[in-house]
Amino acid sequence: MDARRLLSDLTPAQRDAVTHGRGPLLVLAGAGSGKTRVITRRVAYLISQGIDPRSILAITFTNKAAGEMAERIEVLTSGARVWVSTFHSFCARTLRRYARWVGIDPRFSILDQSDSLVAVREALQETGTDPKLYGAPKVLAAIAAEKDRLRTPEQTQADACSQFEASVARAYAYYQDLLAQSDAVDFSDLLVKTVELLRIEEVGAVLRDRFRYLLIDEYQDTNHVQYELVRLLGQEHRNVCATGDPDQSIYGWRGADIANILRFEQDYPEARVVKLEENFRSTGHILAAANGLIRHNTERREKELRTAGPEGEPLRYRIHHDDHDEARYVARAVVERVVGDGVPRSEVAVFYRTGACSRALETAFQERGIPYRVVGSLAFYQRREIKDVLCYLRVIHNPRDDVALQRVINVPPRGIGKQTLGRLRARARRESCSLYEACRLLAAEGALKGRSREGMRSLLDLVEGLQALAAQETAVEELIRRLLEETRYREYLVRTFPRDEEDRLLNLASLLAGARDFDRRFALRGPDARTTSPAPPPPRTNGEDT
Repeated sequence: MDARRLLSDLTPAQRDAVTHGRGPLLVLAGAGSGKTRVITRRVAYLISQGIDPRSILAITFTNKAAGEMAERIEVLTSGARVWVSTFHSFCARTLRRYARWVGIDPRFSILDQSDSLVAVREALQETGTDPKLYGAPKVLAAIAAEKDRLRTPEQTQADACSQFEASVARAYAYYQDLLAQSDAVDFSDLLVKTVELLRIEEVGAVLRDRFRYLLIDEYQDTNHVQYELVRLLGQEHRNVCATGDPDQSIYGWRGADIANILRFEQDYPEARVVKLEENFRSTGHILAAANGLIRHNTERREKELRTAGPEGEPLRYRIHHDDHDEARYVARAVVERVVGDGVPRSEVAVFYRTGACSRALETAFQERGIPYRVVGSLAFYQRREIKDVLCYLRVIHNPRDDVALQRVINVPPRGIGKQTLGRLRARARRESCSLYEACRLLAAEGALKGRSREGMRSLLDLVEGLQALAAQETAVEELIRRLLEETRYREYLVRTFPRDEEDRLLNLASLLAGARDFDRRFALRGPDARTTSPAPPPPRTNGEDT
């Protein structure tokens, strides 16, 4: 690999960041300044200098960004495989390998937002709080905030100063017990448990030895648990490259702490700081407005974005009487651009602050006959039919996942109603077992009658049959196809949702295509694709595996 080729099209500041050697590096990257280029070129440069690609870990905040970054690095390095992922993906893969060190089953399920809400509602009910009093989403957000600060249920309980905080603390404790009983974790637990791993010397030493060069993207958006993870992982070699911009810190509402990037030089006094101030994306007028506004922020590092490009059109600022007046103006402006100036509709975008703002805009567009598409409504993996299939897969993988089983135990309807589900829950509590095990017990004892008995038997046969298929390393796509066929799930969708059956069936087709791509990618990577680091033996208690 020719290092000169990697540096030939970089600005002096970009080159300084890319060629930095050992030790901590802070890259203050303004908007549109080539931040991703710097990160990918730096990875490629390190490899060109003899650094083992397996010792490099690059972390970013979205799967899309991680995928694009990994592809760029492969092209630059002619195929070198570097671990590029999100925080949560890195932690999930690490936990699968070292799960027993922190007392969890390696086959653990991962609850998403809607699953966690179901569990929190149960926690509130079981701890004496009406879920309608505060709302499960608010309580879940409070629990997640406690986890992000690495606070336990006991600490939360000790510091509770209001009825709401006391309710959160009780629900938090029950919620964690519920997750443990189901061999499940939520998104916050992925990070918390990995921090616990890194604090265990035997595991921490292995991981720190494996990952000697860390590159963290969007460092201004890290929260406390992510900050602690980076600190623990990089505390010995200190080859931590943090890239970010305090001026772009907008996620404080979900726990991001701008202080992490502002105090980087306190954490790493020997750090080198490089500022990327040349913008390649915006015109001079836009940058002048942005600089003039952002300089009033108090918590920031001084920098001034500039461009070698044109000044561009002046910005226009208008005040309207109400949202309808504003929407009508936007509609007129779109028509002027499309009809008057010949701009393609696909190049026109309207941004609004909250989802509620779209109503007036959509009405104005409809009145003028302007075709439009609302982007970012319900996320794909949150759609009902997708969630159902994924919950079935979770039960097949981990029968102790009570949250997943409760979602699909009667989907499509098989005669297992609320009364039967209540009996199952009571039996599971009495026997201290999972809901699935309670199903097996009731079925074996012949305690169910009629349609409930038939439905329970069909559910158990379905899960056990698909588990047998999965044990033969059947492709995920084929597993989903068999699931859809044996449950007649497509027919269920057509019967239940006649108005949008086509969209829902297309969603299933898209899920199958995604599974096909998943199967193809992991088949190409081979059996060691998920991790390559050596694992020490798990800790032992009284001679037995923990």
